[in-house]
Amino acid sequence: MQNTARAPLCDTCDRRLTFANTPGLSESQRRFLDAYRQRLGIAAAARSASVHRATVYRWRKDPIFTAAMKAAAEDFFREHKAKVLEQEAARRRWRDERERERRPMRCVHLTRARAAKRR
Repeated sequence: MQNTARAPLCDTCDRRLTFANTPGLSESQRRFLDAYRQRLGIAAAARSASVHRATVYRWRKDPIFTAAMKAAAEDFFREHKAKVLEQEAARRRWRDERERERRPMRCVHLTRARAAKRR
């Protein structure tokens, strides 16, 4: 998407800023967009970028900023989709394993209940 090879480092971590080379955006807007790409919440991202959330809503009138915000949201969903799918697969494996462990016990109880019902 953007060329991050010459992008400056984030002031709170070791990674490069994603929206650093986007023309037409101020430094605070770039900080907000990088925080928004990680959290996808306007209030939380504004707080971490040291910007008031009302300012962000005012910035949304600018079409360049709005497009960058949509791109940040798409990046967020692209990054987190794999994590969510992996978590669902892990839960599914855990449930299957648990069912395999409980099946013999269930069969014994069902057999006893059916035998008691026939009497």
